[in-house]
Amino acid sequence: MKQSLLVLGILGLLSACSVQVFEGERKVDPIAGARARVAIAAEYIQKGQPELALQHLQRALEQDPKSFEAHNVMVYYLSKTITLKKQNKVIKKHSVLIVTILKRVIITAYCYLN
Repeated sequence: MKQSLLVLGILGLLSACSVQVFEGERKVDPIAGARARVAIAAEYIQKGQPELALQHLQRALEQDPKSFEAHNVMVYYLSKTITLKKQNKVIKKHSVLIVTILKRVIITAYCYLN
């Protein structure tokens, strides 16, 4: 139940467009594109289609390797799909990146507020 709420919460945060218009041209915003792919992956996880979810998560991480949302949903995906022995190694990798990203956000917010 908590994990479903986590995925739904992440979906709520992912309301950005993946295309922005600059001076009459359409350019892809990789961060927004990654967010859109994470949202799609979360939907596939909820629908029980892990192969499609993994494809979108991998593409999201290619577009934005520092994406908190992508790493967070990847940890959730892996916790549902791989063996316990492999989970610890892979989840640790993504968790370290999540902590690093959160530290940067906290430091940035602190500097901004002071």
